[in-house]
Amino acid sequence: MPLEELESYPERVRSVSPDDVQRVARNYLRPDRLAVVLVGNADAFVKDLKGIGFGDYERIPIDQVDLLAADLKKTKR
Repeated sequence: MPLEELESYPERVRSVSPDDVQRVARNYLRPDRLAVVLVGNADAFVKDLKGIGFGDYERIPIDQVDLLAADLKKTKR
């Protein structure tokens, strides 16, 4: 990256308005195609998921997780 780009970066970031962020989000984010992945002790937060709009969810035990798989699940052999 040219030095001029780096020097002007903070000002360019500050010039982005909330309306700009909303416009870009509406164009590129598709809520019906998003997935949220929560990692941790599911027992500590799973009961709260429905209350924040996540009625459908799937728990994958850590020994069945494959981070390279599209669905994050190890295939059965």
